[in-house]
Amino acid sequence: MEANPDRRKRRKRLVLAFVLVAVLVVAGFAIYFVYEQAVCGPLGCGAIDYPVIQHAQAITSLGEGNCQFESASAISWATVCSVYVNGGNSGTITLTVANHGNGGGGSRIDFTVYSSEPQYINFTAIPICAYTSAPPLNDANACPVSGNSPQTFQFTFAVSQSYGASSLRELASVTIVMYQTCCWV
Repeated sequence: MEANPDRRKRRKRLVLAFVLVAVLVVAGFAIYFVYEQAVCGPLGCGAIDYPVIQHAQAITSLGEGNCQFESASAISWATVCSVYVNGGNSGTITLTVANHGNGGGGSRIDFTVYSSEPQYINFTAIPICAYTSAPPLNDANACPVSGNSPQTFQFTFAVSQSYGASSLRELASVTIVMYQTCCWV
């Protein structure tokens, strides 16, 4: 007869453990969705719209560079542009970004930009939502990308005179990573 009360205790403990886990999961999802509502607007991002880089172009005074871009994850894209550099020259990288999806909403994005020659290549003009180090969490300066209309973002850089000038064009790379920080429907 004593085995029966032990089974009941174990069963009650097991049921209590499952209920506790279920409550924690529901609380976690509730906190997540409340946070998404507060930060990203109604219904959070879901799988409605996300920004994509449609076109990237690099131009320097020494010629046009080659840019390759691809999705790094569901919310980020990386663009790597090969650019010709010499001491004293400058260049511009232009990205065309639009939302992809059927929601017709919008996104907020940040950029991180860096070069293969950080001691010589200085960014002289970048969008307000671009950073040369990691962007801050919940950036107030994130750039909006509304609807499916393409928007253009320019990144201008200058090469230090101390890089040296030669008759040869030297290749360097500039990398721009775009992150979706939020969206709205």
